[in-house]
Amino acid sequence: MNFYVAHISPLQRARVHKGACPQCLEGQGQEPLPKNAKGRTEWSKSFATAGEARAYMMKTFARYKSLGMCPACNP
Repeated sequence: MNFYVAHISPLQRARVHKGACPQCLEGQGQEPLPKNAKGRTEWSKSFATAGEARAYMMKTFARYKSLGMCPACNP
């Protein structure tokens, strides 16, 4: 199973997702939605474990206000 980190810079939010998560779709995300004030969701490369993805998120997005695990897929 693969894990990914989704991040939205304007919201300063990042989440770890399982690749099979309907919001993640193996790092491709959902169908493109019109851009708005929330900004675009960007996806990381894949990680072999949730722990690796979490470590990447904590290091790369340490300045973000909201870090966590996806509540939908609960990696």
